[in-house]
Amino acid sequence: MTAFVRDPQKLQLSHEHLNIVQGDILDTASLDAALSEGCDAAISALGVFSRKPSTELSVGTANIIKALNKYSIKRFVVISSLGVHDSRGQGNFAARIWQRFVIPKMLEDKERQEQAIRDSDLDWTVFRPCRLIDEPTSRQDLVEWSGPPPSVRVTWRISIASLADRILDTLDDPAYSKQAVNLSDPA
Repeated sequence: MTAFVRDPQKLQLSHEHLNIVQGDILDTASLDAALSEGCDAAISALGVFSRKPSTELSVGTANIIKALNKYSIKRFVVISSLGVHDSRGQGNFAARIWQRFVIPKMLEDKERQEQAIRDSDLDWTVFRPCRLIDEPTSRQDLVEWSGPPPSVRVTWRISIASLADRILDTLDDPAYSKQAVNLSDPA
């Protein structure tokens, strides 16, 4: 398993089977170094916070897609954000305010990022979690939806552990192929 990170010091994880590659998604040579070792799938958890216009996510994701194609890696799972594409304007009141006034430029780049993913011929899945919370508990009863908000009550939050487990549980599930899935804990 390979972890491709900007700053290895921030990755507080080690394992005998974990290879850590330092790089930048805007540097195709570092992407090649990470993906040329025989990967079966790629999971992208890119996080770029900017209140100014940026193309780092969309350009970086386009670079990842090119590298995945170069090495014939078809499975690509991406963590995006609630508020993108058909989830625009969803969330509780605070989330909608945050989307509209604090991170609109970031969401614009996430729109371009997701469009590049949808336009690819990869076997992709986009997960759009609600507000991520750092809680060690992982829930299996997550609410999933695409399109309009769910008809059931949700908390509009999800633990990082729950998101990670859902990604790993669905990595080989064909039902998630070419799907964008919004996620929240149930209320």
